[in-house]
Amino acid sequence: MKIKAAKVKGKKKLPSKRQPKSHDNPFPVVAIGGSAGGLEAITELLRHLSPVTGMAFIYVQHLSPEHKSLLTALLAKVTTMKVQDVKDKVLMVPNNVYVIPPDKEIRATNGHLKLTPRPNSPKVNLPIDLLFTTLAETH
Repeated sequence: MKIKAAKVKGKKKLPSKRQPKSHDNPFPVVAIGGSAGGLEAITELLRHLSPVTGMAFIYVQHLSPEHKSLLTALLAKVTTMKVQDVKDKVLMVPNNVYVIPPDKEIRATNGHLKLTPRPNSPKVNLPIDLLFTTLAETH
């Protein structure tokens, strides 16, 4: 199915088959996942980005559930954007970097980030997959 946008008074309007949801963000949300080597890559990205991009950034690093994370402090040194650990049910705003805390999974729902405990199963933990899925479903 193709959807074409129609211009109405200088703004794009989606056809009636797909009207925006009430929780659609008026700004882009960028989700980034990292594992070994991820810190170097995200550091370089943030170092070279303008602090006023109009986007919200979510960084999910594969972290050991037993160790305290220093990611937020390390990333805050390379950008003037606000860098913060995700708090449950935080409303995303542009020009902010949200970092997943250890031992958590993260979902994006209705413009908010929601945390849940990391499962204690022997299965592989893939928190970035969960975040990407929920972002695609609601944003």
